Amino acid sequence: MGIGFLPVRLSDSTNTGCSITSSTSGDIVRMPKRVPCGRKPRYTVSDLPLPQGGRNAQNWKKAFLPSLLAWAGAHEDPFGLNGELYDVVTEIWSTVFPGVPLEENDVTNLVKVVS
Repeated sequence: MGIGFLPVRLSDSTNTGCSITSSTSGDIVRMPKRVPCGRKPRYTVSDLPLPQGGRNAQNWKKAFLPSLLAWAGAHEDPFGLNGELYDVVTEIWSTVFPGVPLEENDVTNLVKVVS
């Protein structure tokens, strides 16, 4: 005898942003990949507007991140700099990746990756 399972369907009916209800129709419902049950989305390097190939990932690790950390470390309160982050990451990006232009949405994702 095999092990069975009861498929579930997500519905947004609680204050937490999600709830689980059973599905009697037998439908298999896939849960969202990026934001499970009201959690904040997790941004990664793959969300950056970098072209594939080349030395872009290496430049991100060896030039962009150290420059950003050096800038933050030069301030008395490096954890209170979120308001200034937008302009600084744009400036560092244009220095490290001069051939990769940033659009408004790209800058927003960039700030989310580094914060």
